[in-house]
Amino acid sequence: MKLVPGTVVDRYRVEAELGRGGMARVYLVRHTTLDTQHALKVLTLSGEELRERLVREGRVQAKLDHPNIVPVRDILVLQQGPGLLMDFIDGLSLDAWLREHDPDDAVRERIFTAIVQGVGFAHDEGVVHRDLKPGNVMMQLRHGEWVPRVADFGLAKLVSPDEGDGVLQSRTGRPMGTPAYMAPEQVRSAKHVDARADVFALGCILYELYCGQRAFLGSDSLEVFNRITQGSYRPPREAAADLEPRIEQAIFGALAVHVDDRIPDCATLLAVLRGERSWAVRADSQDTFFGDFGDPGPASMPAGPQGVAPTLTPEVQEPELPSSGSLAPVDGSLAPPPPSPATAASGGTPRWWIALVVGGAVLVAVALLGAAGDRVLRPSPATIIPPAPVVAPVTPAVVEPVAPALGEPEPVEVTPVAQPPAVAVPVVEPPRPAPRAKPVPARSALPVGTGRVEVSGDAVTVRFRGSNRQVSEAGALEPGAYVIEAAFDDGPAMHAGNLELRAGETVRLRCSSDTLMCSP
Repeated sequence: MKLVPGTVVDRYRVEAELGRGGMARVYLVRHTTLDTQHALKVLTLSGEELRERLVREGRVQAKLDHPNIVPVRDILVLQQGPGLLMDFIDGLSLDAWLREHDPDDAVRERIFTAIVQGVGFAHDEGVVHRDLKPGNVMMQLRHGEWVPRVADFGLAKLVSPDEGDGVLQSRTGRPMGTPAYMAPEQVRSAKHVDARADVFALGCILYELYCGQRAFLGSDSLEVFNRITQGSYRPPREAAADLEPRIEQAIFGALAVHVDDRIPDCATLLAVLRGERSWAVRADSQDTFFGDFGDPGPASMPAGPQGVAPTLTPEVQEPELPSSGSLAPVDGSLAPPPPSPATAASGGTPRWWIALVVGGAVLVAVALLGAAGDRVLRPSPATIIPPAPVVAPVTPAVVEPVAPALGEPEPVEVTPVAQPPAVAVPVVEPPRPAPRAKPVPARSALPVGTGRVEVSGDAVTVRFRGSNRQVSEAGALEPGAYVIEAAFDDGPAMHAGNLELRAGETVRLRCSSDTLMCSP
């Protein structure tokens, strides 16, 4: 359903469109009698199931009466379906707000604390949001202070005993959530997640608040999912060198891959954030997209000197000689013969003797295996070691070369060998030089002090809104922070990401209708 300004629905007049999502549009409406402004959310897709879910979303959000949550005030019955009437927040989403403001650490902590308190209240009421992100946190200026308010419970999951295990899904056949903020277990299946999935998303928001960028980046959803399930993100201290240890611990604890290693609830997250308790994550807390298939790695070995593992070169232990000199001692190893006087004097066994015995045993085994089959091996007598109770030292035979006889050599009859027929060898002409390619005109140099933005993908329109609210198209832009606005159909442009452009830099963005985002 699409409404145009001036349309009257129930007791409200439509003034403008505020935004849209996968299944609904949000309009700014004004009460015709009270002259108060509100936000109206109506469906853009048809279907009885979607209507029921929208009504259920309204019932859930209407019960969440908290200063950091946007409440639903009423459900309007329209000709095309139900509409949710909410408080109108005259402000920006958190990600857009951060591009226009540079708050100090105290303000960042206060904002994040308020967000966690609102999410924690929803958890206490049996509601898991499942789509927490800066775009779903609205910033409202109240009494000179910016107050965050959590919105859009369209993907919420009900886990309260009286409501059962219900699911509110806003887009049929799509992933349940926004890729860059989904917990690893939510990537695999959103059906059985609990409050710890929201804690993971809160960790992503905390990272973005202090580090100025998303924790999990990628050119497409699959790459983002792989980074999430592997816990692969830039260490916070590389992006924010002066980050306090308690903030860093809160980020690590909230972004733990294994759900059992993660901070379990909002109250604990706030305690770690404030430094009231610590939270350690296991070093082996890794995972993969399809489950826990981590490489067990090499077998553990005792550390060598200064903690260095010893080499894998085997050390030959020379056993004591048994009194009987048997070839098959009790432990099954091959015992060497009695040492010669010279060897005994030096306290060792000649290595050539060990090699000779081992080689002889190998030849005996080969002979026995050949005799057991159809083929019979006939080794020379010199290669068979007859079984004997005592093995005496064997001196290897030295074969003297036979000197050739002197005198005239006997004539040798030579039989001519038939020559193969001549093969015609094709004449290979030297390669001709390739034609010189026409010179490609070089891209015009960027004006001094500007950058360039190039856009690809399936977006219909893409524009860039600067901190001064001036809107620009792709191409040469002034350096600075921009909010990316893109439209993927005939509707209005919506927030599709953020951009930080430097002078002389060329940024290539790909806009995808699958994620409704434009990213490098």
